[in-house]
Amino acid sequence: MNSGITTRIYDRIDNVDPEEWNSLVAGDDVLATHRFVKLCEDAALAGVHFRHVIVHERGRLAAIATLCTLDVRLDLMAGHSTRAVAAAVRRVFPPFLKARVLLGGLPVSLGSSNLRLAPGASPHVLAALAKIAKEVATELDASVIAWKEFSPAETIALDPLQAAGYLMLPSIPACTLAVRWTTLADYLTSMRAGYRRQALTALRADGLAVRRIDDWREYCPRIFALYEQVMDRADMQLERLNLRFFQLLQPVLGCHALVVERDGRLLAAAIVHHAGATGLFLLAGIDYDDHREHGVYPRLVTEVIADAIAAGVRMLELGQTSYDLKRRLGALTVPRSLYLRHVSPALHHLVRVAAPTLFPDRYFAPRRVFAR
Repeated sequence: MNSGITTRIYDRIDNVDPEEWNSLVAGDDVLATHRFVKLCEDAALAGVHFRHVIVHERGRLAAIATLCTLDVRLDLMAGHSTRAVAAAVRRVFPPFLKARVLLGGLPVSLGSSNLRLAPGASPHVLAALAKIAKEVATELDASVIAWKEFSPAETIALDPLQAAGYLMLPSIPACTLAVRWTTLADYLTSMRAGYRRQALTALRADGLAVRRIDDWREYCPRIFALYEQVMDRADMQLERLNLRFFQLLQPVLGCHALVVERDGRLLAAAIVHHAGATGLFLLAGIDYDDHREHGVYPRLVTEVIADAIAAGVRMLELGQTSYDLKRRLGALTVPRSLYLRHVSPALHHLVRVAAPTLFPDRYFAPRRVFAR
């Protein structure tokens, strides 16, 4: 290890100085803050164990990162046919393509990484993090290490992970919408006719009422029940959050809920947070019976966009699902990458060979949604 590098590992984020941690976090980068990491830890998700790492280089804070364990199917991101074959094999041999993974990141799929590097941090910093991750994986009995989810700009600084033996693999793209309108009417007017017609159909769905609720804690059990419906039908599911996580969201982040109702009955909800110029569509819950009958989810996502426009955010992060709908509403898909290695050299070689099948590159052609 380079003599200028010092590292500290903590079992609990409560033992980390919030000011030191947050000194590497930008003001609107809420998902990397000490308080959000604490929220994830305090939620006590089943089977998740945390370690928090701080790296100094020549006496200066150079990096922060959270590591956590999660039991994962390695075919999670594969195509439908590959997952069907893997599921059939697991009926005979349950451990097939299952592993305890040490994530470099949080056990919440929100399309962003949790690693933060100081400007000017040397490659030795990432080498130190790779060494620590290997040690923690041994301690927590994890056989795979995976750092997730990195934007194209973030990957520029991550070559040292590949030098440490990691595979750089495509993850699930994120959806983002650059918000350049001041009113919902401006947004709709800027659309080409076919897309505008679809958005208006969603907004005018008969009998649906939409409300913004700033303090939605009393709604939490009902919203969580709708989230459970989403998870029961999720095509890809890395984690499953619990009620405690939802209960902590509003008081810790101050996020608000957009709820879709019909005759006073809750049909769908979006948990949304606006931090400076960035809007985050964090979580959704849907009553699928009513969604099929009334098109509830298109209305919900359209209202998330309208809410962001009204709040004056400039970039809306829409998550890593429902690509067709979100692209029809003007969002672009942005690649995300992960860095993965198996602790066994022989099995790591097999993962390398199988990587194109297990981690296919997903490309979505942009749609010409806007006329201007």
